[in-house]
Amino acid sequence: MKTKLVIVTIFLISLLSVTCQKHEKVYKGGPYFFDLFVGYGKPFVPAKELSYAQSQNMDAYFMAYYDEQGRIIAFVKYLYKTFEFCDLYYYQQSGGLERVETYKSEREKYIFIYDSNGKRIISETRSLW
Repeated sequence: MKTKLVIVTIFLISLLSVTCQKHEKVYKGGPYFFDLFVGYGKPFVPAKELSYAQSQNMDAYFMAYYDEQGRIIAFVKYLYKTFEFCDLYYYQQSGGLERVETYKSEREKYIFIYDSNGKRIISETRSLW
């Protein structure tokens, strides 16, 4: 009886391990397409991956690019197949967020700079015209 219990326990642990690994996908390069994002902090965290074909049937979708460490470096929103905004993310040597550049339309650029603790210390808006 104990042997069966041990085998079942090992099986369940290995099954749980495989299931968790499926949700911890490390993205590199891009583009990857997503239906939504989680939270409102920077950087945005895309969720519910889509194929390119699926994204083209959505009213709104997000595109993301990643660096070799799996950190998001670009996040783009499209609404009705029209560009809505783009965030570009730059990281410190320590891995923390250093700078975010947000482009809205062709005219606006927002720059956010962060300290080594992840606190936003500078915000500025620039006109691209």
